[in-house]
Amino acid sequence: MCWMNRSSSCAGTNRKSQVTPTIRCFDPNAPLYTKGGRPLPDTEDRTFSAFVLRALRDARSKSEVPPACPHCGSRETILASRPHTRLPRPTFLCRDCWRRYNRLTGTPLARLRHETKLPAFVRLLSQQISYAKAADRLGVDYTAIANWTAKFRAWFRELDPTCEWERRVRLGLKPRALGACPNCTAQALRFYGFASESGDRRLSCVACGSVFSLSKLGGELQCAVSYDPAVASGRLDLPRMQRVD
Repeated sequence: MCWMNRSSSCAGTNRKSQVTPTIRCFDPNAPLYTKGGRPLPDTEDRTFSAFVLRALRDARSKSEVPPACPHCGSRETILASRPHTRLPRPTFLCRDCWRRYNRLTGTPLARLRHETKLPAFVRLLSQQISYAKAADRLGVDYTAIANWTAKFRAWFRELDPTCEWERRVRLGLKPRALGACPNCTAQALRFYGFASESGDRRLSCVACGSVFSLSKLGGELQCAVSYDPAVASGRLDLPRMQRVD
């Protein structure tokens, strides 16, 4: 089974819109599993990582200039306390609703643990690796990676409702090959490992059973998400998702 989206973006669409796969930019030459001993290539999207690190730095800023109240939206806000040992970021007070807050209040990033590891985690978000591999690299448990990934993806949707940045996340996602079989034209492709001698990515057609190299498709392949652990676990609820057998 795979997850399908009614639109290639996260923005709302008409109910009569045609159901299309959730497209993301995957590297088809990256192995889906590591048990075969094939090394994992560096698939980091550095433009994406730079954007996230800047946004994270702003969100965790120690600036004492009060932002708008996240509870009521008021600009009648003042500095309540400067950063100190127990609270590493300044807190603010809204003079309309009289509630305290900081820059992360009300965001998916509030109360995240192991904050010193977040910059390294950000660089893994666009990598085509599993949660388990990311947890091993950062020295944290699987649950932490699963929670962080879901929270960051939810945060990206708040920063950019078009989901352009959220669609660059590949951590934990499993791709599915799209396109027509060069032999029978059926839309029934699947990944089929790598050639033992040349190392070329191979695909097979479920319809006719043929096996061929990626080069037969011109070396390029569009992919969709076949499994999204954040959605499957209920940690992330993407809009207009539809499960298709």
